[in-house]
Amino acid sequence: MGGIHDFRVPRLGASIIGMVRSILFPFLFLFLFAVCAPVQAQYKSSSTCKFLTPEEASAVIGPGAKLLQAIEDGACTYRQGTLRLDIVQPVRMSDRKVLTMAFEGSSNGGKAKPVAGVGDRAHIKKENSGYQLMFLKGDGMGGLAVYGDGSDDAVMAEKLTAAAKKVAARF
Repeated sequence: MGGIHDFRVPRLGASIIGMVRSILFPFLFLFLFAVCAPVQAQYKSSSTCKFLTPEEASAVIGPGAKLLQAIEDGACTYRQGTLRLDIVQPVRMSDRKVLTMAFEGSSNGGKAKPVAGVGDRAHIKKENSGYQLMFLKGDGMGGLAVYGDGSDDAVMAEKLTAAAKKVAARF
């Protein structure tokens, strides 16, 4: 025996690796997008808050919405009572294919409903206690979410969509 053995990955193995990569990549991107970016500079004021004013946030979650949290390169969070509105820092990327994969990966397996008039493409999905709306515009992707008591009805989805139109227009 003592010779050099040629170990090659069988073709089936390569296709499985490609499939795993194509499925996991969007979720990894969204994880980094939603979790890691805010952690790196969490004590600076947020440029994300320029996309939606407190008055505009009040139109979604009620009068007197207050800025709860502003994370540079992360999220801007408004709160009114038990309702919470998050505006996620939009991500810009020159590779439209990767951006589209991440956007489609956020559609919850295609269960999200398309939304017209927000950026180039948008979808909204119902969460446990609210809605999440993601949009593509040009070389970027952004998102908003509303959570809390009373945030899971159709009126709230309409309000979130109206706010997303403003965010996408300023993007």
